[in-house]
Amino acid sequence: MPLPSGSAPLWANSLAAILVGLSLFGYSLCLIFAGWRLAIPLSRLRIPVVLAGIAVAWIFAQLMPIGGSSLAHPIWVLTGDVLKDPLSGRISVDPYATATAVMRLFMYFGIFFLALQLCRNSDRAFQALNAIVVIGVIYAIYGVVLYALKSEALFWISRSAGRDDLSRVFINRHAFGDFVGLGLLAAVALLAKHVHRPAVSSGSRKAMVANILRIAKAKAWTPMAIVILTIACALTSSTGGMITIVLAVVAFLLCLMTASRLNRAGWRVMVGLLVTETIFIILLSGQAMHWRISTAGSDDVPAAIHELVRQGITDSPLLGHGYGAFESAFQSYADTTLNGHAANAHGDFLQLAFELGIPAAIFLVLAIAAVALRCLWGVYSRRRDIAYPALATAAAVLVGAHALTDSGLQAPATAALFAFILGLGYSQCWKTQNS
Repeated sequence: MPLPSGSAPLWANSLAAILVGLSLFGYSLCLIFAGWRLAIPLSRLRIPVVLAGIAVAWIFAQLMPIGGSSLAHPIWVLTGDVLKDPLSGRISVDPYATATAVMRLFMYFGIFFLALQLCRNSDRAFQALNAIVVIGVIYAIYGVVLYALKSEALFWISRSAGRDDLSRVFINRHAFGDFVGLGLLAAVALLAKHVHRPAVSSGSRKAMVANILRIAKAKAWTPMAIVILTIACALTSSTGGMITIVLAVVAFLLCLMTASRLNRAGWRVMVGLLVTETIFIILLSGQAMHWRISTAGSDDVPAAIHELVRQGITDSPLLGHGYGAFESAFQSYADTTLNGHAANAHGDFLQLAFELGIPAAIFLVLAIAAVALRCLWGVYSRRRDIAYPALATAAAVLVGAHALTDSGLQAPATAALFAFILGLGYSQCWKTQNS
């Protein structure tokens, strides 16, 4: 999914949805004919399913033709007047875009469900964590090389914008920043998996240091992955992305530090990792932002878009303008400053409220928050493998904080990775004897 502009093109996210659907179909066949059982029973998904179900029901209501009802968006009346033929109105401005967005939403649900069921096995969960890190490193290296060479294309795919930051792997630097940021969190979690046990169980500082050095020698690629992903994060030149990545790393390490009985040396190691990573990101991002500011002018477009989006929310606070229909609906609000067009709202929460209306947007956000909170509870209720629910919690902090100012989740590849990490963490937040 990441290579074709983060799967932003319709053919790319449609292909991904088909593959996820086939995977779900294959898993269902195993449940029916191969004697498999659900690793996590559906009863443990009651709260997020109910919350998300309310939001999904409203999305389908936005798609339904409702004739000349006053609930229909005014654009349908205007279009009918122009065509001299009354049209059956809908709440959604663009039903085709809404149906496409529903397809992507169910793809994310499917990825979450498959990760939830298949990663309950601890060995498979460890393989999944390694896979996330490897994939993140591959695309980070790919992006850094393109950034260094100032290449005009991604293999055969033309760049969609300038070359002033490491953003051309995806549709924008914020989406790619979230993607490599999630990869960085996974790399930190993988390193924590390696060093957590000696930091907790070693009787003395000398024994703990010896164990950690032995592990570091055998697993040297993990610290290298952290360095590569950190460099890629900094080169995105996304100020909000840098801040949220630091917050997420802090959240992850705090989860481990407060949930584990670390000795004094263990605390020093964890605090040292936290401080080193924070300083490294700040220094690199400072250099990248200095270069970016020196080569580009100021940009007030996001602030202008936020103001117009808030106006759109005020006009239809309950009904919304149609899930996934932001680009079409926003044209009636965009002024000459924006050339009548904006691909996204530069804020995932704002865009959700604009598209769904405030109540349905709250339900969808609460569904994700319910999963994240259960993962946070799993950090403190489990004795082992707490790195997985801690990773999911930190990923929710990263994505949620960044969604306040940017639209990183508009890239399907980033949203899919986030869904996978949530499923991975949720699958490992239950005690083994309760499976």
